[in-house]
Order: sequence, then structure tokens, then C-alpha cells
Amino acid sequence: MLGIAGSAVAGSSDRSGEKVTLCHATSSSTNPYTVNTVDESSVVNPVSGKLEGHGKHEDDIIPPFTLAKQSPPHPAGQFWTYEGNNWSAGEGLLANNCFPLGIKKTGDATVLPGGTIDYSVVVNNVGLKPVAFDKVYVWDPTTDLTPPADTSDIPPKGSRTWTGTRTITLEQGLDMCGGSVNNTAYVALEKLNGDKVSNARAAKKRTRVARKRSNSAPEMRSSTWMTDVICPLDISIAKSSQQASVEPGGTVTWAVPVTNTGPLAIPTATITITDPTATLTPPADPPASLAPGATLEWTASSVVTADPALCGTSVSNTASVDLDFSGGDYPKYTFTPGEDDTAVATPIPVFGGICTPETPVTPASTPAVSPASVPVALRPAGPALELTKTGTKTTRRGGFASYTLKVTNDGASTATGVVLRDTPPATMLWRAVPSGATVSGRVAQWNIGDLAPGQTVTKTVRFKMRLSATGRSCNVALASATDADTARARACTTVVAARRPATPVTG
Repeated sequence: MLGIAGSAVAGSSDRSGEKVTLCHATSSSTNPYTVNTVDESSVVNPVSGKLEGHGKHEDDIIPPFTLAKQSPPHPAGQFWTYEGNNWSAGEGLLANNCFPLGIKKTGDATVLPGGTIDYSVVVNNVGLKPVAFDKVYVWDPTTDLTPPADTSDIPPKGSRTWTGTRTITLEQGLDMCGGSVNNTAYVALEKLNGDKVSNARAAKKRTRVARKRSNSAPEMRSSTWMTDVICPLDISIAKSSQQASVEPGGTVTWAVPVTNTGPLAIPTATITITDPTATLTPPADPPASLAPGATLEWTASSVVTADPALCGTSVSNTASVDLDFSGGDYPKYTFTPGEDDTAVATPIPVFGGICTPETPVTPASTPAVSPASVPVALRPAGPALELTKTGTKTTRRGGFASYTLKVTNDGASTATGVVLRDTPPATMLWRAVPSGATVSGRVAQWNIGDLAPGQTVTKTVRFKMRLSATGRSCNVALASATDADTARARACTTVVAARRPATPVTG
């Protein structure tokens, strides 16, 4: 119990046994104060109102209280008022259970497997007198702490800061994905055996033994900091071709590079690529894992039907990449299967060969054709929807994310009955109904209507991340029409944990 144990009640003269908790000053350097709970009459005489006992101890910390005057000779309802001893300066000391040192440990909010956590340990003097620095013992069982450069006595309300770094190995981190690293620092007014202890674990063990053997063993205080272990994975895919055109009956070949855009290595065996209209050839002798920033390249090929009706159209192709951890014993990455990344290749015009037999055109003699320079006549026959989506890359738990959706008719004729839908994951909450859309459940829908060739419509969606969100959250959109294939696009936001508030002084 801290502070006053009883309070005066008007009209009552019997307060015998009312208690007050105080800090009693000692001559010990390791226990300079002890917690005492005594009768109020041990501080103030209830008859004369004079100080006695602890009330005469100049260095004691005693809170204010009122003491009923004993009757006779005084009637009920009259009190002696005690203003406390060293109270304004010593209130924090009593709140810390009469221990003159407080401790607060802080550190990095998140860490990746194989990364390091930087810690700061602040020790502050909540007592009334300076504390000799050489009596202050600070340690951390898992982290070697570097003491401050200033080793002078810590004055009242003053502080000193220790620093340390802890490395989380790759194996440890992968095993702790989605969990936390708890790290505790301790402070005591003693250095065991008077020696500087380099082994923090041994120091903690000897302190526990000392506390068990002697009631006069030093008091300790501790502060714990938790760092979230995040294991976000991210992967991207691209698709391109060196061919400027293809003849009916010919073959289009694409390069399909897959890049690890996340901070951790990805097991190569988990990478799955799908391409519904082409044959895929994997890279030769791939490594066991794809390092951060590294790229592996697949090859995709598709044979164009020898049909003159295809002349003047173009060959479109889309490939997707995903990670599949179901086929082996892989670490617990924070990656959601099924949220694949998509690459849409630039359409390849179909001409030459049977299209223009009198003037055959081969890819080797045809200059490269950029998407902007492709004439309308070479647009895909009929309507063709293309959908892109971009947005916030990183945010914190409880933070915000927004995305921009663009749907374009890349075809040679009008797309009718175009509908755009956006479906956020459960980790995202709508901030507001998007302009022009209707929201049913988790799906927002825009009824766009007709899109002329080359016409683009742009929409924006905004979300708030749930406090429970971790890793990568992906948002999927679909564009459909009554006379065109459905287009799909996805954008992802990596969610990191917010920094925890500082640990308060314990007591």
C-alpha cells in the first residue's frame, strides 16, 4: 500500500490504528530507504499535535494526512493537519516503493529475421539525494549494455542512459514470425563482489542467490520492451518480348523475370507461375532460394494459329506469380497464399506471312513497336479491358492506405456494360464509400457503362488498417464487360507494428 492508509471522517474522533505508509531513510548505500507502514500516532501526537517518532526524522518521506484530536479534551470532529515531510520532492520516491532509482527500457518496434534491435535503458534518480554512479548496477540477461560516458553522481531528477544491441539470427527470427522478442533490463544499487560483471546471465543468477540468502540484499527494478518480429515476403513478375510482330502460324516468345522485392530470401520451390495461354520453361539450375533483390527468369511461348482472320489483331498474354508453402516444411512467413502478382505483356501485332504474302515482314527486319506507336488498326479485335492499380506501399497498424484504379479499353471496338469492382482484405476497413460506387459487404462496385476504344476511367479507394493487421495486405480489383474478358489487378501494402508506449517506472 502506498500513501495514506486511512482518511479523516468528519464527526469521528476514534482513529486509533489508522495507518500511513512512508519511506524511512537508512544509512545503507544499497537500500537507502525502506517502506514502513505505521500508526499515524507514530508521526503526530494525537493529543498535543506535536511531531514524534518518524515525524522527527528529517530525511523520511511522509505523505500529508489529518489526524483526529483525541477527546477529551477536544470534541469530536476536530483534527490535527500534517502537511507531510519532504513530500513535494519525495512523492515520486514513495510511488516507486521507496527505491531511489527508476528504469525505462525502449527499443525498435519491429525487427526482421537476421536483423538487430537497438535498445536504450534510461535510469533516473527519483530520490532526494545524489546517487553515486559506482553504486548503480544495470544489466540485461540477453544484451551487453554500454554504460554512459558521464559517470558522475546522478543528481535528484537526473538520469543516465545505457545502450545495447541484440541480434536476432535468421533461424530465430523465422521461428518467431508474428511473435515478439521480450527484453528486460534491471537496475540495483550494488555491484556484486565489487567487480564489473561481464557475463549478464551470471550476474542475474548471482543476484537471485543473494536475494534468497539475505533479507538485506539490494532492491532491484526492471523494465521490459517488446519488439515484433515481422517476416514480410514480396515478389514481383514482369513479362516482355523482343518481337515486334508475329505471323499467323508463328510463335511468340516472352521473357518472364520474377524478382524478390521483399527483405527475406524466398525458397525457390515455393515460387509458382501460371500462364493460361503459353507454355512455361523454368530457369536452368535455379538456386535453392531467391535472395532479396535477386531475379530468376522463366520463358513463355505461344503458337499463333495460322488463320488470316487474325491479321491486324494482336496477341495478348498475362502471367501471374504466387508463393505456395503447402508442399514442404517452410518457415512461418507472413505471406497470404493466393494473393498473386500479375504481369501483362505488351500486345504483339499479327501481320506478315499469309497476311501480306507479296511483301513478307519478319521480326528481324521490323523495328520495335512501342505501345504508344501501335496504330488503332492493330488493337485487339473487339473490346479488350486493361486494369492497373497502384497505391500505398507501407503503413503502420491502424494507419491508412489508398489505391488508384485505372480501367482502359485497349480494344478496337467499344466495351459495353463495363463494371469495376474492388474487394479489400479483412485487414482493411473502408474510410468512406468511394465516389460514385455502391458498397455491399466488403465489395465496392462502379457501373461504368460503355468505354470507347482508348478511353480510360480512374477511381480511388481509401482504407484504414486494422490494429491486428501484420505483414502484407493485398487489395484486388476486377473489371468486366458484357463483351470482353475480365481484367484483374492487385496492389499490396506492407503493415508494420506501431511503436509501443514507453514502459512506466515500476513500483
